[in-house]
Amino acid sequence: MRLLRSALREYLGSTFQGGKRFRQLRLWKEWGGVVGEDVAALARPLGTRNKTLLLGVEDGAALLETRFYAPQILDDVNAYLGEVCFDKVQCELLMGRTPLDERHKAVAETRVLRPPENLGGPNAALPSDSPVGRCYQAYLKVFGKQPVSGNHEQGEQENE
Repeated sequence: MRLLRSALREYLGSTFQGGKRFRQLRLWKEWGGVVGEDVAALARPLGTRNKTLLLGVEDGAALLETRFYAPQILDDVNAYLGEVCFDKVQCELLMGRTPLDERHKAVAETRVLRPPENLGGPNAALPSDSPVGRCYQAYLKVFGKQPVSGNHEQGEQENE
């Protein structure tokens, strides 16, 4: 009887093309360490297309310079992945696209919440011990308004 670990490794390895997808995800996260900080500042990973590594650059000068680095980039990336996964580098202008090595940062930055103009307050006409009232209290906390403990009637008495 085989160990579960070896069976899973065999299954996942065949399912995900020898684990290439997982290694590529690590490659995007560690992009600067793999190709070097100078090259990473110049060319950012955008993805793959068959055996082509897609890189994004800011402008035409960076596009030209990245083409000179293409053999080095291929060597570094394939060595990191442990096999020849890519045989070509294709450069494109970023044009506002978010590179894969920065994707998680961009998601966090886009989650800026602004309170609605008529948010209301902690003394809204909802009993704070009801499910809807508790949900509303949590919503108020998101925007820095302090919820009132107890039910609605206690909140009104505190304001008088």
